[in-house]
Amino acid sequence: MRNILILLVSIMVAYNPLFANNNPTDPKTDQDPEVTIMPKVFQLGENEAAYDQLSVEYGTSLFALEDVEATQAMSIWSNMIKEMEAHAEMLDYDIKGVKMWLHVFWDEDGRINHIGYYLKPASRNVDKDELTSFLMDFVNNYYVPVSYSKKFSHNSHAAFPTLNWMEKNKLATKGKE
Repeated sequence: MRNILILLVSIMVAYNPLFANNNPTDPKTDQDPEVTIMPKVFQLGENEAAYDQLSVEYGTSLFALEDVEATQAMSIWSNMIKEMEAHAEMLDYDIKGVKMWLHVFWDEDGRINHIGYYLKPASRNVDKDELTSFLMDFVNNYYVPVSYSKKFSHNSHAAFPTLNWMEKNKLATKGKE
C-alpha cells in the first residue's frame, strides 16, 4: 500500500505544474526568478524566498480569524492532527514516534493549499519521501468544513501518537484484561 501511495504521489508531482522548476524565461512563472512556486508539501528551511512569500499571502493566523475564538481555533488544529493520525492508520502508514513542526496554509474554503514540515531531533527516524507522500495524500483529502473571509495559516508542533490514540489503546487493552 505504501509503495502504491509513493508511486501515485510521484506521478502527481511529475505532471503537476506546481512542482515544475521555475524558469525565468517562462511567462507563466512569477516575475522574480529567485522565487519559485512552492509545492503543496515541502520541508521547512527549503526555498526561503517562496516560503516568505507564502507567509505573506497567508498572513492571517488561525487564531486571528474573525469570528473564531481561541478554543475553536485550538479545536481546528487538534482535530486536524487527530485526522492526520487517523489518515495514517487508514493508509497503514506508521506515524507513531514522529515529532515535527508543521506550518499549514489554508484557503478561504478551509482546504490546505500547502504544508511545510520539519522533523524534530527527538523524532523517530522516518523516510522523508514517504512522509512527504503521506502528507500529500492527507492535504489532498482534508479540509476544515467552514469557510472564512481570507486565507490563513498556523504553525505549531505535532507529535504522534496523540493522546486520542493513547486513550483508544488504553480502552482496547482494558477490554482484553
